Amino acid sequence: MIEFVGIIVTLFVQWLKKKLKTDEYSTLVIVAFVSIIAATVYAILGGTEFWETLVRIVEVAGAIYAYIILRFKDIESPPIQVVGRSVN
Repeated sequence: MIEFVGIIVTLFVQWLKKKLKTDEYSTLVIVAFVSIIAATVYAILGGTEFWETLVRIVEVAGAIYAYIILRFKDIESPPIQVVGRSVN
């Protein structure tokens, strides 16, 4: 379940990064803040240790960002062809 929380943290931070147009340092601060909030909520609701939960959430969020989001951020989707004309 912690993996899903890490994925949600990553997607939320990416959304905030695009909406607020933050730099790398600001994004790092946002990741830390959102991870602490997510770990606190998860630890309270799940009855797990806070620090273990925080480390796992940051670990998964970092892995998702490094292996998925960075890999595909510069790839543009190909134009969609509809009856011989470009829609995209």
